[in-house]
Amino acid sequence: MTRRLENIGKAGTPQPLKLPADGEPRKFKDLYDLHGVEFLKRKKRISLVRTHSAEQDELLILLARHEPRGLVRVPHDPDQCMSLLGEYGAYIHERENAVREYIGDRTADEDMQEKIYLALRPMIWAAET
Repeated sequence: MTRRLENIGKAGTPQPLKLPADGEPRKFKDLYDLHGVEFLKRKKRISLVRTHSAEQDELLILLARHEPRGLVRVPHDPDQCMSLLGEYGAYIHERENAVREYIGDRTADEDMQEKIYLALRPMIWAAET
């Protein structure tokens, strides 16, 4: 059930980007930067990661929400980003459904299921790195 990002698709020439440890990712665009992902804590920006395309933005947001933070490599080519986004997004969806199904088999209490899922999530990340 664990699979590394590097093993999915052909990522092409990757661009290393540093994702901050904290903050909720959100697309960023202003007069000077057409592409980027900002990380917010409450309503305050704590970090901005500049990118080269909207496709890189989407991929970074997916990675920031579902994977451990830190240094990640994303392709420059928008088509490769979209391909990787689709493949990895499908994998994450499949992984989360499987984990939630396993948890549901153990307990019917929805609050307890969510607590178990949140407790397991860091362990799943650690197994994939």
